[in-house]
Amino acid sequence: MSMKSMTTLLHTLVFTLMFFQARSVDLTCPCTKLEQCKRVTPQFKKGPEVYVFSRDTTNVHLWMWSTIDTMVVPVHFNRSDPVQSDTMCSTHAQGKKFGITVEYDVLEDQPGKIDTIGHDPEQWRVMTYLKHTEWSADVITVDLLPYFRGDKLSSKKDHQLLAIILYRLKQEIKNVEIICIVPWKPPCSKEEGACDFATLARDGCDSFLLNPDSFLDTEDVKCMAQANIPLTKLLYGISEYTAHHIPPNRIILGVTWHGYDYKCQTLTNDVCSLQDPPKEDNTTKEDHTCHFKERKRISYGDIIRQYSNEFLDHTVNKMYDAPFFNYKDGSVNHQIWFEDEDTLKAKYRLAVEIELKGIAILYGDDLSPTKPSSILTNDGLMWTWLAHEMMLKESTKPKEHKDLHWADTVAGVAVGCFLLGTLLGVIFSCISMQKRVKKPRAPFRSDMDPLGSDYTDDPDL
Repeated sequence: MSMKSMTTLLHTLVFTLMFFQARSVDLTCPCTKLEQCKRVTPQFKKGPEVYVFSRDTTNVHLWMWSTIDTMVVPVHFNRSDPVQSDTMCSTHAQGKKFGITVEYDVLEDQPGKIDTIGHDPEQWRVMTYLKHTEWSADVITVDLLPYFRGDKLSSKKDHQLLAIILYRLKQEIKNVEIICIVPWKPPCSKEEGACDFATLARDGCDSFLLNPDSFLDTEDVKCMAQANIPLTKLLYGISEYTAHHIPPNRIILGVTWHGYDYKCQTLTNDVCSLQDPPKEDNTTKEDHTCHFKERKRISYGDIIRQYSNEFLDHTVNKMYDAPFFNYKDGSVNHQIWFEDEDTLKAKYRLAVEIELKGIAILYGDDLSPTKPSSILTNDGLMWTWLAHEMMLKESTKPKEHKDLHWADTVAGVAVGCFLLGTLLGVIFSCISMQKRVKKPRAPFRSDMDPLGSDYTDDPDL
């Protein structure tokens, strides 16, 4: 028997095992209606789809479902928990798609390597298949960030094997949308620096969700507080994916509705350094610990409630085009970076203008179901589901160009003045050069004039 035949037989046995295991799973519907345990029929929608991820909450009844197309639960949710399984019932009751999350992590002893000898990929596919079956999931989101975040030894072959694993999963699970959560730009193998994973994974991933937090988690960023991802970097990441043959209609833009609270080791001129200050001895820079990963996620609602005065006086960083503010907790300086109404609108609008597949709200937990009773009168609706609805509607409206840039205005005025001056110049020149020409007279006109007795020269002849 050839190697190819043995491989085919192995995959057939694995799928058969999954089939019998799926039948042995308790599929008793936990919902009040049996229809809520069935997958919904996808509906055609004009404009970007909206995917809302839950980080931990199960209280999804008050979410604004009219603005949601798909609801996705985290990887740790268990269907045997009646409170957690009710999220599926609520989602399907609204006629919306329900999604689960699975992770693909790295090997602890060889981070970045794909183990094919121990058949871990087959086991992972079996568990994914079973989980999707018991949850009646319409969408499977494969979180690849744990793999790429810990990737230190991968080769191009490892990325090829990972793409094959995703492809086989797609072949085994039919009529289910598979979304791969990936870094903000195409990941590269560590050995050869090959960045073609996205190209290789096109047949296994229906869509690619760009997680904005990956900019802080996977990049070699400076040891200082900063925005989770500037808009310029986001545009660069999307262009890189399209360069690797991932069209915009297969890209989902992750939008964070939370900020990060950084504990500053030193704070000078609004630069929050997260590195231990230099000591008096001769230690090198590498000896100083960077506390970058000690940042704390904080929702916008908590920012408004806990730091209302600082929020009102926030500063916008011109380079990142992102707001931040400083505050003190005792003697310790802190800096909070977040996104405001303008930066969120820009990202919603971006998804519409370049015709992305959709946007992913990270996370629905961070949105308040009702208008908060906050001190802020000008931002009383912000960080609520109503604000999300308003931004979604605003992004799909035709863009109005009310104001021109100064350069465009000056150029337009200059061109207009030039044309007007030229026209007036031509008109006045014609008037000034025009002469009144009399009709020629007959010769010896004075001789034929019976009244004229004297000869006079006509100066006009």
